[in-house]
Amino acid sequence: MENQRIFVNDKAEFLHAAAALSDGGNIILCGRIEIDDVRIPAHGGRLTLTAKGGALVFSDGGRLTLGGETVFEDVTLDVGSTGMIIAAFHPLTFSSGVTVNSDLAPEKNGLYLVGGDCGANAPAVYAGDASIRVYSGKISRIFAFSANCPGASHTGKADIAVGGEAYVRYVVAGATGQDATANCAALTLSGHAVIETLMVGGNQPGNTLHGDFSMFADGGDVYCFHHLALTNAKGRRSLIYVPQTAADGLVFLASLVRFDSIQSVCDVEGHTFGDPLDNPFDKAHKVCRCARCGFVKAATEAPAIGGEHNVVFAADGGFCDGSAPYLPLGSFDAAMRKLGEDGGTIVLVGKCTLDVNLIDRFGKMADAYQAPRHSKKITVTSLHDGVDYRTRGAALIFPKNIDLRLSGPMDFEEMTFAAADGVTENKIAARYQPLRIGKGCKTPCRADYALDIIGGYLGFRYTDLDGLRVTDEWDEVVNAVRPLPADFHFDDLEPVEEGSPYLLRHAAAEAFRKMYADMEALGMKKPYISDAYRTYARQYQLFSGSVWRLRRAGHDFETARQIVLRSCGLPLSSEHHRGVAVDMYDKDLIQFGAKKHHYYYLTREWAWVMQNGAQYGIILRYPHDKENTTGIIYEPWHFSYVGRDTAVIFHACGFSMEEYRGAKLGCFHQNAEVTVESGSYRSITAASVETQIQFTGVHRLTVADTVDHK
Repeated sequence: MENQRIFVNDKAEFLHAAAALSDGGNIILCGRIEIDDVRIPAHGGRLTLTAKGGALVFSDGGRLTLGGETVFEDVTLDVGSTGMIIAAFHPLTFSSGVTVNSDLAPEKNGLYLVGGDCGANAPAVYAGDASIRVYSGKISRIFAFSANCPGASHTGKADIAVGGEAYVRYVVAGATGQDATANCAALTLSGHAVIETLMVGGNQPGNTLHGDFSMFADGGDVYCFHHLALTNAKGRRSLIYVPQTAADGLVFLASLVRFDSIQSVCDVEGHTFGDPLDNPFDKAHKVCRCARCGFVKAATEAPAIGGEHNVVFAADGGFCDGSAPYLPLGSFDAAMRKLGEDGGTIVLVGKCTLDVNLIDRFGKMADAYQAPRHSKKITVTSLHDGVDYRTRGAALIFPKNIDLRLSGPMDFEEMTFAAADGVTENKIAARYQPLRIGKGCKTPCRADYALDIIGGYLGFRYTDLDGLRVTDEWDEVVNAVRPLPADFHFDDLEPVEEGSPYLLRHAAAEAFRKMYADMEALGMKKPYISDAYRTYARQYQLFSGSVWRLRRAGHDFETARQIVLRSCGLPLSSEHHRGVAVDMYDKDLIQFGAKKHHYYYLTREWAWVMQNGAQYGIILRYPHDKENTTGIIYEPWHFSYVGRDTAVIFHACGFSMEEYRGAKLGCFHQNAEVTVESGSYRSITAASVETQIQFTGVHRLTVADTVDHK
């Protein structure tokens, strides 16, 4: 009977109790039970292990194999270096109150939970299902199926749940052991649980998950989806998440690892609306809110105003589709994206704070909001159908010292620019898009505040290449705003050197080989190659691994992401994808340890390449003091093949590659058109500022007499 209880003080009593409770029951640990290689006899029902002053003590490598469904609750597990609980395809649950004491400092230390079997002498085929549910405790690894079973095939399914306050270093949704395979797996993540690394398919290249993997996230966090999910998971990978509780990076990382389906719970199940609520934007039109995802709709059907003539309404706290003043979108960016290429009108019906989507990662320029690209004009106003929403506090607010960077023709009229407390300056940069600040626009009037209008570029950043048109592939620039297409591939990849694992496109490989041969002929060391062409999976591995390490150190996802993007691009956004770049250094820089490539610039070989590399078509891709322009830190080890003609000019002019390509392909030969009819400004210019490029377009500036400017 499951309500039977037996108190135990030592290992012998523990084994006797387990045998006696063949139909399930409760074992209460009063003493410290030593676990070396212990097997619980087969039993029906549920066996619950709890404690009253006692604990399970796993010696180094200790193993506890279950004989039926087992629950651990309000119990302490002391683990030496490693310990293992082998469920043997029986349901295993860590309920509330489980404490796992182990030293997790060494990477492989801690407690392992195995859903299936463990060992080299495994059957060829396992047909059982596995179930592991963990709601408390710090776990080193969870293996959904069997662990260390070479060649084993699992035809059942695995069900994993991690929730509550549980902390798990690795969840392996698959089987491990050389060439071990599994069928399908499901993971539920909830509460405040953390999974540091989720491995879908196994932990070795030869492991395969042939069936589907599904994940449901209602809270919790995942620091990293392992890159093997890109190759080891052969079935469909799907994620369903609850928007109100999903972790910041969860959906983003799942998209990078190319989940086949990512949906919010209400996209799948439909919304569950409560009783009508007062509408904060218009009490005459009540709204209903979904309890699962927070989506809000009008309580009664009402005619859409915006959609009929390309008008959208926006305000902070907006909750709907922007089709009416009482159903606004919740951000200026959302309104811009909804209008898209076709343009239209954004009506601010309340305070609308500018987002920051362009981070100043190097402390040399301000953060910015850069609008999405659009070819037709977008007008921003607070006056619509005879109603002036400024009487209700409508304004476009600069939340801090940020820049507003346009990406298409824009008019501002009958609206207010406002700055939050403590903001001292802002800039509006048109980036050679027609800009008109029409009648009725108000700007902050504070002695300690300044607003600047710029018709051209504000500096020249990598994001200013978002509209670059390239016809020759060798003129292409790969970065965050110009990623390669998802299906990119090259047919001319070859080893940089004979027998080398590092690949480049033919022209690049030939150039580097020639340069290396000439260096050796001059008595210099041939550089050591540490990286060249990267696949999508390799780039994802570098990015996600770096984010994972920072998350382990205590950073939140967004902070970790921004730190990593200083030196490592997202998949498809790295120049290494193009097969033209080499990371190289002197491997004899022993005194600099693992960071030796950072100090390559100290060698005479580096100085020679800097002086002569252009003759081979090779340049330093990310030069010193160009971080904001390239978006990447100074990398003295990263050299790229760009062709001899380009390299010679590049070497002579001192530009970054972004500036050079921009100048060559017309970014700086554009016309500027700025019209200002109202407001107060520190400066107004139609030209570009803070850049050394010479501009050849026509700059037109019209300023009304009533405008206050210096």
